Formats: sequence, C-alpha cells, structure tokens
Amino acid sequence: QSIVITYLQKILQKMMDENSKVQEASCSALSKITYENPELVEQYIFDIMDVIKHVYEHYQKKSLTNLYDVIASLSSTMSREKMQDARLQSTILDILMKKWDQSQFNDRESIYLVGIYDYGIIEY
Repeated sequence: QSIVITYLQKILQKMMDENSKVQEASCSALSKITYENPELVEQYIFDIMDVIKHVYEHYQKKSLTNLYDVIASLSSTMSREKMQDARLQSTILDILMKKWDQSQFNDRESIYLVGIYDYGIIEY
C-alpha cells in the first residue's frame, strides 16, 4: 500500500506541472487509481481537492476536461458519507460555480459542468 501512496503523491505533483500533456496524463492516472483503489483515495480526498483547487484556474481546455473527469470519478467512487462532508462539497461547488460563471452556455465546458452535477455531488 505504501507504493500506491507514493504513486498517488507523484500523480498529485504532476498535476501541478505546466506541461498540458503531463497534466492530462496525471489526471488520467488519478481517475484510474480512484476507480481501482477508492478506499485509499478517500483517505487523501482533502489533499487531492487542495491540488484540484490549485490547478483548475491554470488548466486549459483538454486538461480542464480531464480535471472534470477526475472530479466525476471521485464523486462516483467516494462513500456517500464522505461526499456529504461540508468542506468537500464547498470546495467542489466553489470550483464548479466559478467555472460555470466563466463559461458561455453554448460551449463544451458547460456540458461537462452539468455532467458533474449528475454524479450526485449535491443532494437536494
């Protein structure tokens, strides 16, 4: 398990790389590890969200789409209890609402944003 933790730490470091290909690859790797080992990822969800919160303003189109996939992966694999955590919801909503406010309602990004809500991040 320590190898997986080291792997996760490296992924998070690479998510902050300036190269868009590295960003895309690291997002893809994080989505994969999220599906393969959700219990481990859940233990580090706040560290992961801190990185996502840091990078989402800097990512461009393709990398941003991959980042949305990461958020959707996390949302679909984390326990219901964890996803209802107020701090986690606040972080996710902050990210999504800022991007929603910046999006033009006829662009591809809007579709991804609406899709993330479909994963049940927020319960009414």
